[in-house]
Amino acid sequence: MFRINIRFLILLILFFVLAYIEGGPLFYRVFYSVVAILLISIVVIISNRKNLNLDILFERSRYSAGDLGSFKIVLKNKGWIPVSYLLVNNSAFKKLSSRYNGDAVYIGSKKSKSLEYQVRFRIRGTYDFSHTDLWFRDTASIIKSHKVCKNKVFIQVYPKIIDIPPNLFNGINLFNDYKLSSSGIEDPYAIKDNRKYKAGDNLNRINWKVSAKYNELYVKNHEVFIGEEFNFFLDMNSGNYQYDINGISEEQLIDFSASVIHSLTRKAIVSKLYINAANSRVFHVREKREFAQLMDYLMRTKSDGKESFTRYLKAFMDTIITMNNVAFITSRVDQEFYEFILDLESRKKNLFVFYNKVHKEDKENIDKLMNLGVKVVNISKFI
Repeated sequence: MFRINIRFLILLILFFVLAYIEGGPLFYRVFYSVVAILLISIVVIISNRKNLNLDILFERSRYSAGDLGSFKIVLKNKGWIPVSYLLVNNSAFKKLSSRYNGDAVYIGSKKSKSLEYQVRFRIRGTYDFSHTDLWFRDTASIIKSHKVCKNKVFIQVYPKIIDIPPNLFNGINLFNDYKLSSSGIEDPYAIKDNRKYKAGDNLNRINWKVSAKYNELYVKNHEVFIGEEFNFFLDMNSGNYQYDINGISEEQLIDFSASVIHSLTRKAIVSKLYINAANSRVFHVREKREFAQLMDYLMRTKSDGKESFTRYLKAFMDTIITMNNVAFITSRVDQEFYEFILDLESRKKNLFVFYNKVHKEDKENIDKLMNLGVKVVNISKFI
């Protein structure tokens, strides 16, 4: 696309009219000179467009919410004609940085120019940096030309994994500790194995009973303890976005959810996550692979649910009552949710509620639940 300076175009028409009406070598020379300048400008712009290459280089393609990423826009002029004026504007970066309005650069013949930037990824998702607008001008600013460069540059931003305090779930036993009773019955949650003794093995790990039975030294392999299943209910209703225009509050909710499940997975505690979203999902997380699948889902999915959290929970009431450990993760403890927990608490103990926004009426509801023994925690202090 080319755009000619309107003043230059008027001047060109004026000299053409004068040369046509008045005639004479002077007016024709002036007219031909103006035409020559126009043709040179066209050649310069065409050359610049054809010979300019653009690459976008990130340090890595995967980040966590809140990370600061660095990247470069590398411009290379393969032609002999300098790029006298070039305005570079990446659309994705412009959305992420209110201060960025593009950069004007000059690139000499057979030269390169590297523009370095930093960007803060405040919320999770896939960011497309592929689209960059280039505006060319010749030295006299007679012609302007627009070109769109498309590079396949996709950055994935996952929920941030934060440190979860080890005492967060104080008051409940998450592990079935391994014991050997007098009757010789082992705990069903312990996985135990023995192998032959090797030089250098710790003598304290020798299993004397097995060794005596086989008349050969055997040592215990490390015991693996598998904990109780912990059940989480996460509210991903679209209302999570009403608390701030940038979606930071919603991001905190998701970051905490991913972090607490990650913390339990590392301790070999099975987590089951029920998600109230437009397409409700249930994730059973027992190992790293399943946790990675959950992270992929959370990275792709925004809070888009239409059903209220309480109505969603009521459908699981009979199931919740039979669960061992239950936690609810929600933005608010509003009146409807408070009444649901109040009813549930009368039939079940060891309930956890995690929230991150407090309205005036929520504070009273939180105090009432805590007085009943429900563990209500503001996750903002962890994020």
